[in-house]
Amino acid sequence: MRTFIFLLLLGLYIRINAQTADATYSPDSALILTPAPAAAPRINGPKVFGVRPGHPIVFTIPATG
Repeated sequence: MRTFIFLLLLGLYIRINAQTADATYSPDSALILTPAPAAAPRINGPKVFGVRPGHPIVFTIPATG
């Protein structure tokens, strides 16, 4: 019985959120938050990179510019 009530409430929650999302979204209101790349090269890799001892390392250096 608890599972049935849970699934019923979950279904209602999903349906309400889907209706709200459809009503508020429009392609014109979407924003692109990615900044434009700089003219000078820049390395964007992580400051800390971990690997287990004795295992090979494959690391691609992400860069822009």
